[in-house]
Amino acid sequence: MSTTTERSGGRRRGRRGLSVRARVVLLIATVCAGAFAIAYLGIVPELASTLERNRLEQLERAMALTAPRLSETMRASGTSEASRTIHQLAESFEARVAIFRADAGGTRGSTPSLVDESLSAPPAQFARAASIALSENRQVALVSGRGAQRMALVARPFEDAFGGRYVVVYGRSLDDVARTMALVRERGAFALALALGFALLGALAVSQALTGRVRAVERAARELARGRQPPPVPVERDDEFGALANAFNEMQERLTQAERARREFIVTASHELRTPLSSLGGFVELLQDEELDPETRRRFLATMAEQVERLQRLAVDLLDLSRIDSGELHLEPALTDLRELAHSVASEFEPAIAERNVHLDLRAGATTLAWCDPERTAQVLRILLDNAIRHTPPGTRVRISVGRSLGGERAYLRVIDNGPGVPPDLVRRVFEPFTRGDTSRGAGLGLAIARELVERMGGRIHVRSGGGETKFEVTLPLAPADRATARRDGSRSPLTASRRPPMGT
Repeated sequence: MSTTTERSGGRRRGRRGLSVRARVVLLIATVCAGAFAIAYLGIVPELASTLERNRLEQLERAMALTAPRLSETMRASGTSEASRTIHQLAESFEARVAIFRADAGGTRGSTPSLVDESLSAPPAQFARAASIALSENRQVALVSGRGAQRMALVARPFEDAFGGRYVVVYGRSLDDVARTMALVRERGAFALALALGFALLGALAVSQALTGRVRAVERAARELARGRQPPPVPVERDDEFGALANAFNEMQERLTQAERARREFIVTASHELRTPLSSLGGFVELLQDEELDPETRRRFLATMAEQVERLQRLAVDLLDLSRIDSGELHLEPALTDLRELAHSVASEFEPAIAERNVHLDLRAGATTLAWCDPERTAQVLRILLDNAIRHTPPGTRVRISVGRSLGGERAYLRVIDNGPGVPPDLVRRVFEPFTRGDTSRGAGLGLAIARELVERMGGRIHVRSGGGETKFEVTLPLAPADRATARRDGSRSPLTASRRPPMGT
C-alpha cells in the first residue's frame, strides 16, 4: 500500500528537472557557443585559404611581370646577369628568389642544382618547387611547408643562350598569415567569452523576470487552494504572461462569485425549507390537541397540504437546477407546433383560471413550428402562465400569443398579464434564483429554471414591465438549421420527464 501511495504521490509531484531559469541560461549559452563554432569553422579556414591564395596570386603577378625580362636576360647574358636582375626584382616584390639549373643527364624528377639565391640558403621547398616545374616544364604555384616554414612558391623554367635549362623560384613566407589567423582566433575566443558573459547575464535577468511573474501566479494559486483569498496577480505587461495573470484573476473572480453564490444559495434554500417545516411543525403540535373542532382541524390540514406542496415544488425545482448546472439534463429537440403546445398547456390551467376569476386569451394563428424540446418548452410555458395568473388581479386578462418575429427568423411565445408588474429594481434580477417580487408563495426558482431551459434550447427569454402590463417573451429557433445551437448541451438520450404541476416564482 505504501509503495502504491509513494508512486501515486510521485506522479502528482512529477519528476524533478531543471528550473526554467537554468533551461533559459543553458539554451542561450548553447546557442551562443554553437553560433561561434559555426562561424569559426565556416570563416577561419576560409579566411586562411583566401590569404594564402592572395600571396600566390601576388607572386604569380610578379612572375608574369618579370618573366619576359628574365627570359631576354637569360638568353643574352646568361645566369650572372639574370641573377643581378632577379635580386633587384626580389627587393621590389619583397620576395625571396632562387635560381636552379637542371643537371645534364639528370633524370626526370631529379633535384636541380642551386645557382643563386636572393638572401640566404633557401628552404627545401624552393628545390621541390623547381623540381616540379622542370619535370612538368611549366610554371607551377604551390603552398608548401608547415608552421613557421610554410611558404607560397611560384617556379618557372627558362633556357639560356646555350640551351641550358634553369628554374627561377619566387617564394614568400606565410608567417604573417599565421599571425593573422592566431590573432583572429584569439580575438574570437575573447569575443565568445564576452558574448557568453553578456548572454548569461541577460538570460539570468530575463529568466528572473519571467519566473518571478510565474511564481506570483503560483503563490496566488496555492493560497486559493488553501481556501484563502489572495490579492489579484499584478499584470506588468501586455504579453503572454500578462494574459496568464489576467486569466488567473478572472478565474479567481469567478470562483469568488461562485462561492458567494453557493453560500447565498445554501442560506436561501435553508430558509425556504425551514419556513414550511416550521409551519408544519407548529400545525402538528396544534393537531395533537384533541380539543380542536373538526372545522379548525380541516383548515389546519388544508394549510399543511399547501406547505407540503410547496416543499415538493421546491425539491423538484432544486433538482432541476442541480441537473442543469451539472449538465445531466439532456434535451431532445424536435420540430414542435407551438400553437398546439400552447393550447395543451392552457387547458391544464382551467381550474386555476376559474378560481382566480381570470380571463385567458389565447392568440395563435397559423401553425408555428420551432426547433425545441416539447416537454421542456411546455414546462417553461407552465412557469410563465402560473406566474401570470397568480399576479393578475381577479377580473383581468392573461394573454398567450404564438407566432414568428418580424424578420421571420425566430418563433416566439408571449405571456402577457395586467398585474402590478415587476418592480424596477428586480427587472435585471428576475431570472436569478430565489428572486421574488413578494413573499407569499414560491421559492423564486421558476424563472431561473425557465431561462436555463430556454437558453439550452438555443433561445432567449426576456421581460418587459410597465404601463400596467408585464410581458414575458420566449424566442426559439425555427428549424434544424439551428440544431448545433439548440443541442450544444447534448441530447444523447430521450427525455422521459413527466409533466409536473405549475412551479411558482
